[in-house]
Amino acid sequence: MRLKLSIHKNSFLYAISICFMISGTSAQQPHSGSNQLAIENHDLLLESVKLDKFSTNGALTYVLEALALKQNSSTGTSHIDQPTIEFENPEGTLWKVTARRGTLYKRQVGLVLLDETFHLTGDVEIIRSSLSDQTLKISSEHFFLFPSKNHGETMSPVIITSLNTNTTAANLSVNLRLGEIRLESSPTQNVETKVLYAQAKK
Repeated sequence: MRLKLSIHKNSFLYAISICFMISGTSAQQPHSGSNQLAIENHDLLLESVKLDKFSTNGALTYVLEALALKQNSSTGTSHIDQPTIEFENPEGTLWKVTARRGTLYKRQVGLVLLDETFHLTGDVEIIRSSLSDQTLKISSEHFFLFPSKNHGETMSPVIITSLNTNTTAANLSVNLRLGEIRLESSPTQNVETKVLYAQAKK
């Protein structure tokens, strides 16, 4: 994975971060403040983060920006404060996912990365916009994102808002490559769509 970091604190922390990413050694930097993440049991703490993830053929998979990120090198798990994830599918559809918190899990064998999973929680919003200007917003409290599989899903209730419709459902799965969304019901909640009033253009 090729990483591009944009750190706005000081060059000392930036140098430590680059060293950690390249050599795999541990680095710790003490921080304080109510908006900063605790560094207990973590090797690395970064603030004002920007990470560019590329596939093996050099294509940009996603861009992650966050207020802060703390990582445990022994497990490969990263805890993220206020993440924003952006990516584009081959058809030109843009996706932007935001949340209050996130956890990035990496599954790998040796040095080979098999896949990654984001678990996003707290005021999750998924915005889909296309070249035809068809904007769609999905809101939930939880969302799992699997970038390598172009798949996302949640078992939490969702609200989907488009230009003139509002849909609620018990859970959702989405094919991010095709932009296809599947909604499910539960014994206590059915899929319900409301057509919103749209004022005619003058």
